[in-house]
Amino acid sequence: MKIRLLLTLTLSSCFALWQQAHTQGMCGNMGAENGWSSWKAATGVYFGGAITYNATNLTPSSPRFNLTSGAGLDGCTPGPQPGAPPLPLVAPGFGNTSIQLGHPGANGYDDGCSPPYPTMNGGCVEQLTYDFTVTPGDTNFMYAYAIVLENPINVPHSASDVPFAEIYILDQNGDTISCSHHKYTGSVNATGVIPPGMYTASCTGPVVAGYGPNGNDVAYKPWSVNGISLKNYIGKTIKIVLTNADCGRSGHFCHSYWDFSCGTTLVSSGCAAQPASFCAPMPTPGNTYTYQWYQNGHIYSGPNATSQCITPTLQANDTFSVYMQQQSGCGFWMKYVSQTTGIAATAGPNGTICAGQPLTINATGGTNYAWSNGQTTASITVSPSATGNYSVVVSTGGCSDTAFASVTVIPSPIALATSATVCAGQTAILTASGGGNYSWSNGAVTSSISVVATAASAYSVVVSSGSCTDTATAMITVSPAPVVDLGPDQTICNGQNYTLNAGNPGVGYIWNNGSTSQTIVVSGSGTYWVIVGVNNCLAKDTVKTFIAPAIHLHDSSLCTISPIVLDPGSGASSYLWSNGSTTQTISVEASGNYWVTAMFGSCPSADTARITGEAGLGTLYVPNAFTPNSDNLNETFLAKGTGITSFDMSIFDRWGNLLFTSDDVNKGWDGKIEGGHYILKQDGEEVSQEDVYIWKIDYTTQCFPSVKNKLMGHVSIVK
Repeated sequence: MKIRLLLTLTLSSCFALWQQAHTQGMCGNMGAENGWSSWKAATGVYFGGAITYNATNLTPSSPRFNLTSGAGLDGCTPGPQPGAPPLPLVAPGFGNTSIQLGHPGANGYDDGCSPPYPTMNGGCVEQLTYDFTVTPGDTNFMYAYAIVLENPINVPHSASDVPFAEIYILDQNGDTISCSHHKYTGSVNATGVIPPGMYTASCTGPVVAGYGPNGNDVAYKPWSVNGISLKNYIGKTIKIVLTNADCGRSGHFCHSYWDFSCGTTLVSSGCAAQPASFCAPMPTPGNTYTYQWYQNGHIYSGPNATSQCITPTLQANDTFSVYMQQQSGCGFWMKYVSQTTGIAATAGPNGTICAGQPLTINATGGTNYAWSNGQTTASITVSPSATGNYSVVVSTGGCSDTAFASVTVIPSPIALATSATVCAGQTAILTASGGGNYSWSNGAVTSSISVVATAASAYSVVVSSGSCTDTATAMITVSPAPVVDLGPDQTICNGQNYTLNAGNPGVGYIWNNGSTSQTIVVSGSGTYWVIVGVNNCLAKDTVKTFIAPAIHLHDSSLCTISPIVLDPGSGASSYLWSNGSTTQTISVEASGNYWVTAMFGSCPSADTARITGEAGLGTLYVPNAFTPNSDNLNETFLAKGTGITSFDMSIFDRWGNLLFTSDDVNKGWDGKIEGGHYILKQDGEEVSQEDVYIWKIDYTTQCFPSVKNKLMGHVSIVK
């Protein structure tokens, strides 16, 4: 049986060791878990090393007095250096709410505590005070704090100008209690120097008129813990004073975080006779501790008694405490008390079984179980083949105990069963051995069974000897028919051979041409089949072959039709034309030679078409009227055409008299008779007569130079 002690174990953060239950009373409300409680606020101006308060006894309110909660981080953290820690908005281990003092990121000028440039004097000051009467439970007063401030980077500041955060405690007479005063400031008389114990922040300071940008000379101190003993002030009223101030020149901000705890005793857990780790608050740069650990009121005799952490082996009712002293000589205690609980593991029942039979073993005594066979449930079912023991580690929280259960195994018969491989539809003989009685999964009770195989299947058989049994499985494997694939029907190039391959090397073949080889060579069109046999299983396939066709293109002329569509015919798997086209047909409108290659399978077939002429050649247009009236518009009767190789035009009047002839298509009739005179005279002028005249044209074209075309029509002279 293991005894469990409730003591502190190793935690992810030493802050968790400082968390205490809030005592009832005024000190217990300082952490602001229930709001501002009795905290009182004051605001003022910091200048020339002095603070002038202009408002006191206020209820704290944002943006200069804030309560923080949740899992967020200060926006200036973590810093850019490797390993720089973050700054949570809530102090780890001090509850769910912390106090934020000062307007984050805002300097005295931003918050109106300083006149505008160039005066620029005075930083904002925020102060909180809390009065309470010390009780015996409040004597080990601890607080957590964190600072974010902007160091002067342009002009070194004196000690009376730098931003700061401060805490001190006043007794009932208004005197500062010893060891209670701590002030955390920016760098004094230094440019760009980070104060000791602080880290460079990831944010930058605001731009102040007349001063230029302040760069990223912002520093922060992560959460740290401090404490003081108040045992000499039990029954007396004291005052906690927190002060936060921007720099006295107004250009550099400061905001700080605070949280409090007044308890004196921590209660945690551990296990008797097992080691556990205890860690006191971790030192931070600029705030180091010396440690002295005690066990049950005596100096701890184990290793590392003066270190931050110890790892003792615990016993029931152990009490541990540590005294932490700072470099200033001030110190405080942390005390840990233990509570005990017990754990006793059991496992059973012990059992006797046949080899391979199941047995359920149950464990009790805890909430978690780890068996020697890897299972993690309270009960396990085992089927061992030999006598042996099973152990289980039973645990609750971090404490554990071990129990054992034994299993005795009686040897079982060894069942054997033969398998068979047959073709579909054949009979398989399955035989079992190894015992005196047999029971097959198909109901048979003989040692051998016959099965007609239609598909691959399994038959189990239970072989028994006395009360112990064993099971074997016989497999029927149905040999598949060989896969024969002669491929798709094939197109063979003219004059070429093609090889048909039945695959399945090393088996039997019979082709329709009598061949018994794996492959045959064919060169013409036809139908071919093959039968392949493997282990008496047969398969057949058939393929057809075709001779690739030849394509044909026809010569043509654009004079007769335009455009011309060239088509080599369908059935090819692809086409490639001389103009890059890959379609079956193309449309051409220019003379030239056009070739195409068509692929039938892997066989190419090509042809070329010769296209002559030109679209539109050999056309002739003849007008039906003209106006020879000396206005230079439509003065001449003129036939127009393209591709005209010979031309002969004659003009006649209505009585058949020849008036004009031309053998030049570009020479027309201007209405005059041969000799250059108009037909009639009017008022002494030669003018053409408005009338209808007959024309006759004989011509030949480039497309058909040997064919003479004859046209006849009439034309009107219009005035």
